[in-house]
Amino acid sequence: GNTGVQMGGWFRQKIRSKADLQGAKIRYPGLGGEIFRRMGAVPTLLPASEIKSALQTGRLDGAEWVAPWGDFDLGMHQAANHYYFPGIHEPGHTLELLINPAVWSQLSAQHQQAIEVAAWLEYSDMLADFNHHNAKAIQNLSRIPKLQVLRFPNDVITEFRRLTPQVIRETMGADTQAQAIWQSYSQYMRQQMRWAEMSDRAYWQARY
Repeated sequence: GNTGVQMGGWFRQKIRSKADLQGAKIRYPGLGGEIFRRMGAVPTLLPASEIKSALQTGRLDGAEWVAPWGDFDLGMHQAANHYYFPGIHEPGHTLELLINPAVWSQLSAQHQQAIEVAAWLEYSDMLADFNHHNAKAIQNLSRIPKLQVLRFPNDVITEFRRLTPQVIRETMGADTQAQAIWQSYSQYMRQQMRWAEMSDRAYWQARY
């Protein structure tokens, strides 16, 4: 599956610049959390069941979960009034189906194909489902008094972008497999970006 582009997260206080992230206790996992740490925040990991109460009590200053659909269900709007976009820390959350190669190799070609087809259908179906329900949920959230849906300040986005390659390089370290994956990913992304500029982005600019 894939949840698509996520939101930037919920904050108790308004973020006017990257200076407001200094010392902020935030719930952001993975590489995104590490990048925010280098911007001065204090990332921590909490399970979904604890995020809302941690925001309400002040144990957290900010937190991300998924996107409007999931965030609304979790009640995040009852714990913080500032909802930020874009989800620069997590632009496309992919879910995986992992199968032991020894088990996979014992399946017939027909069974392997059936699993592959079902997995791809689940991927596209989940992405469509999230896009549909996120649009409805952000509309509902926008109607809540005192709730502000805001874009991260430019200096936060710029600093996040500047730090990202550095964090990725340091995370890979000497891991040759990670390096090979990142090189393949980066080459493909550069190739796709030219087409995206001429298709998706150009269309959105023309339309709006």
